[in-house]
Amino acid sequence: MRPPLTDLETHSLMFVTPRELAGYLRVDARTILRMIEGDVLYAVKVGRVWRIPITEARRAFPVERARRDDRRIS
Repeated sequence: MRPPLTDLETHSLMFVTPRELAGYLRVDARTILRMIEGDVLYAVKVGRVWRIPITEARRAFPVERARRDDRRIS
């Protein structure tokens, strides 16, 4: 079994499924599929399953890291 997708920046696999990316982003998998079908997100179809290159996932969903100062609550 594949490890869960927990970080786009350090994920070791080259491809993720729409379901894995949807789980990471906490959206419905259909949202990811609509993005693929609308040419917003690049993916390749292997058999019956779409695969999204991890580099494409990083491009489409950039992760902004909060600075330590931004996390303080006044």
